[in-house]
Amino acid sequence: MIAGLIVATLLVLNVATIFAWPWLGSGVRGALDPVYSQLCHRMPERCYRLGGGPMPVCARCVGVWLGLAAMAALALVRGPWRVRTALVLLAWTLASWVLGHWMPAAWHAERTVAGFAGGLGLCVLALRGWGVTRRFCRRVMRRQ
Repeated sequence: MIAGLIVATLLVLNVATIFAWPWLGSGVRGALDPVYSQLCHRMPERCYRLGGGPMPVCARCVGVWLGLAAMAALALVRGPWRVRTALVLLAWTLASWVLGHWMPAAWHAERTVAGFAGGLGLCVLALRGWGVTRRFCRRVMRRQ
């Protein structure tokens, strides 16, 4: 429970950082910029503009981070969804990514919604994987 709360808090802080990007000090932006540049292509025409400049990640990545944070917070209350649902959500994101080459560059809303679905799915798979790993480790420790 504590680990889930920590992860949810870190993901929410990351989303807050993304949306506060233009108002962060240059030192903070300079320290975080290499991290975001490794996680996202950051093509300016596919990024939301906030405070006069592009956000540090593209529209789809904004959705992914929002989805990860939302599912991590929701999992604290309800528990994660089914793996099958996660795979459907990830398939939606993959289809959007593949078809994105033919979509207008400024179609941010679709990219964000598809990214949100992918973030939900990724978080579900991560939570399920963490649960399986914990159960496996407990069984191994009992045998010793």
